[in-house]
Amino acid sequence: MTEPTLVAPPSEQSALPKFVKLGLVAAVIAGVLLAVRNPEVRAALSQDQIAAFIAGAGAWGPALFVLLYAVWVTLFLPAIVVTIAGSLIFAPLPATIFIVLGATLGACTSFMVSRTVGRDLVAGMLRGRIASWDDGIAKNGFFFVFYLRLLYAPFTYFNFAAGLTKVTFLHFFWGTCLGIIPGTFILVFFVDRLKELVAVAREAPSRFEGIAGAGQLLVSNPRYLIPFLIFVLSFFVPVLVKRAQSAFVARRESRRMA
Repeated sequence: MTEPTLVAPPSEQSALPKFVKLGLVAAVIAGVLLAVRNPEVRAALSQDQIAAFIAGAGAWGPALFVLLYAVWVTLFLPAIVVTIAGSLIFAPLPATIFIVLGATLGACTSFMVSRTVGRDLVAGMLRGRIASWDDGIAKNGFFFVFYLRLLYAPFTYFNFAAGLTKVTFLHFFWGTCLGIIPGTFILVFFVDRLKELVAVAREAPSRFEGIAGAGQLLVSNPRYLIPFLIFVLSFFVPVLVKRAQSAFVARRESRRMA
């Protein structure tokens, strides 16, 4: 008489590959983050080294930069490093275009990795109010992504987190692509002018005179003052957007009550 074979329930059979995939992705990200802690690796991945590498690629530089940006973001590395590197290499307008392309490509890749590996697992855990919140995000997916991009939500983390929600790929794509344009241009414009101020400071006979000369240019020349003020004011965008949203909701509620 043969003994009956034990077969795992279908739910456990389907859950195992999901945990394996999730473990593999987590292991890769953890390995990259640990490697970056090495001083030699960190030096090789600095914005100056990236800028020199892209500048040395000649006509292939822009395409290589976009690809590098996408891979960089997908590997859970901070996007600001490559953004500043791009600002140092290219003029403001081309830099903005290349950064937006690379950031959007990397964000969408991260989103799809997270969606493929973790969405089903997370969906099975959602209950009650959290599940309703997830449904609400799906209904307003574009505005949810666009709003958080304007608010400077942590770029790399948000890419993976959004993939675990019901936000559709198209809503995520357009919300990201359009939402990061203002902040990217402001930062690139600011870094471009900062580059010039640093060059002025380095040409001075002493460090004190260099800082004083650059500071004087900053406060007296609109070419430098305006980008600086726009950059500072951009950090108040979240407050303004939140107030505008609250005013809109209050107006809608008052109309409903009337």
